[in-house]
Amino acid sequence: MTTISKLKRQLKTAETPLQAAAVHGQLALLYAQQEVWQKAGQHFQQGGNTAEAVLETIPGALAVAAQMRHAQGMMWQLLPKRQLAAVRALHRAEALYKQANMLTEAAEVHALLAEMMIDLGGDEAQGLSTAVAELNQALEILPEGSPVRQKIELYQQRASVQLFRQNRAAFEADMQTAIDLAQAHHLPNLALKLEMNRAQAGQWLADTPEEQEPITAVQWAEWRQKATRQNDPAALLNIALEEVPGLMRQGNFAAAEAQAEEARQLALASSAPTRFFDYMTACLLLSEAQAAHDNLDKDTAVVETLLTCKTTLQRYDLPDLAELIKARLDALLPLWGAERFQAALSAYRATMNKEQ
Repeated sequence: MTTISKLKRQLKTAETPLQAAAVHGQLALLYAQQEVWQKAGQHFQQGGNTAEAVLETIPGALAVAAQMRHAQGMMWQLLPKRQLAAVRALHRAEALYKQANMLTEAAEVHALLAEMMIDLGGDEAQGLSTAVAELNQALEILPEGSPVRQKIELYQQRASVQLFRQNRAAFEADMQTAIDLAQAHHLPNLALKLEMNRAQAGQWLADTPEEQEPITAVQWAEWRQKATRQNDPAALLNIALEEVPGLMRQGNFAAAEAQAEEARQLALASSAPTRFFDYMTACLLLSEAQAAHDNLDKDTAVVETLLTCKTTLQRYDLPDLAELIKARLDALLPLWGAERFQAALSAYRATMNKEQ
C-alpha cells in the first residue's frame, strides 16, 4: 500500500494533465496486479478523462486517451455488472485510435469487442452477427505491415464465430486464408496447428453424430510425420493426446498406452502455459490405457502413474489439479474392490522400496 500512497501524493502534485494521466495509469496497474478490477477501471477511466480534456491542446494526449479507454474497457470486462460500460469504453478507444491513426491497436479493440458480443448474452444470433461485423472492421482497417500473426489470429477468430453460426463455407474460407498466410510467411508450425484445428473443429459442423467425419489414422500419421519433420513438439503433444481416445475405442490399448506416455513426456518438457493441464490429461489417459489390460502389473502401473502425477502437481504448487488426480485414485477402490486395490498398492510400494 506504500507505493499506492506515494502515487496518490504524486497525483496531487502532477504538473501537467498527461503526468496526472500517467499516474492514474500506474495506480490502475497496481490495482490490476491485486485483481481489484473496480479500482483499476476507475483509475484508467480518470486517466482517460484527464487526457481527453486536453486533446486539442497537448500533443500526445490522443494516444494516451485511447490507451486509457482501451485499458478501462478491459478492466470493466472482468466485472459482470460493467459489461455495457466496457463496450462503451472500448468503442471510445477504437474511435480515438482511429483518430490517432493507430489502426493496429484499433483492430485489437474490434477483436476484443467481437469476443464480448458472443459472451454478452441476449439474442445469440445477433451477438454472433455483431461479432462478425467487428472482425470485418478489424481486418479492413489493419494496415499493411502489421504483424502477420495478428492478421492470422483475426481470420481464425472470425472462423470460430462462423463455426458457432454453423456457416461451413465461411469457416472453411477463413481457416484456409489463415493457413495460406502462415505458409506464405514461413510459419510451418503455425500452419500445421491451424490445419489440425480446422479438421478438429470442422466436425462440429455435422448436423448429427452420424454425419461427422472422424479424422483417419492416415491423417494423424501424416500430421505426425509433418510435426516430426518440422521439430514441432507442441503439435506432437496435441496429436498424441487426441489419438489416445480413438485407439482406446478400437481396443488398441498398447498403442494408446504408448501415445499417452509420449504425451506425458512431451507435456513435462513443454514450456506452454497449458503444460501442467496437458500433463494431467496425459496421466489420466495413460492410467485409462493401463487399466484396460486388467492384470496386476498394469494395476500397479496405474497406481504409479497417478501417484507420480499427483506428487508432480503438488511439487509445482497446483493443488486443484492434484486434487483431481486424488479423486481418480480414490475412485479405484470402489471400482476395483479392496483386494485388487490393495494388491496393486502393495506391489507399487514394494517396487518403490527396492528402488530406494
